[in-house]
Amino acid sequence: MCIRDSFKDCAIGIRMKSNKELVGFITVVPITLSLGDTKVDTAGSGFCCVHTKYRSRRMTPIFIKEVHRRLQLRGIWCSYFASNRVISDPFTEAWYYHRCLNFRKLLAVSRVRT
Repeated sequence: MCIRDSFKDCAIGIRMKSNKELVGFITVVPITLSLGDTKVDTAGSGFCCVHTKYRSRRMTPIFIKEVHRRLQLRGIWCSYFASNRVISDPFTEAWYYHRCLNFRKLLAVSRVRT
């Protein structure tokens, strides 16, 4: 499953060596931001997921660093990664909206609220 014009080399998964179990996955989507009259090529995290057993091992920063490195090889120096947790002191705030594909499932796993 790919988004049109997505970066296929920026879809990264980590598997366990022993049993080939998928431990984490991240994907990035290209975005062109309009800042006044200027257009800037950027990328945003489309999806990042880490298995619950491995979340304490700080794998998400490793994913972000690797994606950032691959984007720099493409000449993209600006990217964003959103989180529903406050990681440090925020320097800005943005509102964006998602289109839920399976609302009942998201509600069941407490990802959305009514």
